[in-house]
Amino acid sequence: MEAHDIALDYDFETFIAGHVTRLGNRADVEVSKAFVTDLKETAQQAFGKVDFMKSAQETGFEDK
Repeated sequence: MEAHDIALDYDFETFIAGHVTRLGNRADVEVSKAFVTDLKETAQQAFGKVDFMKSAQETGFEDK
């Protein structure tokens, strides 16, 4: 999560992430940061709402 802030602390125009087939820019890093922030917040909300033991009982415990 901190990688985005570290990258944004640098003065840059071109970002080479290594996971895509094109060069990125500062806006790409900002969009990526927003995405992972939303993902983290949504996961935290789900952990508070989903009964994982009930789901496991319904699907079984054989496939760990």
